[in-house]
Amino acid sequence: MGTTPGGQSNGGCKQCKPNHNCPQQDSALEVVFPHEEYVDRYYRCHSGAAYEFQCPFGIAFDPIQGRCRYASESDIRSWQARQLMPCEKCVAGVKFIELGAFLPQYLQCVSEGIAELKTCPVGQSRTRSVQLLWMSGHCEGFLTTLSQRIDEYPSAHHNLKDEGLRCSGGKSYHSFGQTHVHGVCPCEICSRMNQPAYV
Repeated sequence: MGTTPGGQSNGGCKQCKPNHNCPQQDSALEVVFPHEEYVDRYYRCHSGAAYEFQCPFGIAFDPIQGRCRYASESDIRSWQARQLMPCEKCVAGVKFIELGAFLPQYLQCVSEGIAELKTCPVGQSRTRSVQLLWMSGHCEGFLTTLSQRIDEYPSAHHNLKDEGLRCSGGKSYHSFGQTHVHGVCPCEICSRMNQPAYV
């Protein structure tokens, strides 16, 4: 059973649905992703909004397969693992931090000075799977060519020329075309001055 895309009130604080995981331009993509807290719940995107659903009793949502299934305790623990890191850009009013142009990973501020490394979900078109990429404060599908992306998002074009971001000691953790950011230097990510932060 789905719920409305609006938020729920919690002691005067409105908890919003994670619509940032839903593509706005490629809204025809079928996108499902796990709930932030409950292993038996998940979200499904419809017209750019996230709707919450619940798996049948005793079944968990598998974020890798994108469906409800029976799962072991070790599976569930691995799905619930979080990658937290210190981040000086996480200050009052900042919700998301972009790591670079056309990457699936982004940082979500969870408290002042602390961010969680997140990855956009995978969308399904009629013919293929599409890894959503973080752009302008949300995940997008980009069923387009690179030149079309540059035309639609010219502000990101300068990032395409970068040879990569580097951690201290010269260790490269990203260059265009490689989307893995595991083992990154959190201080270097968050102190890079030309990366925009989203509220």
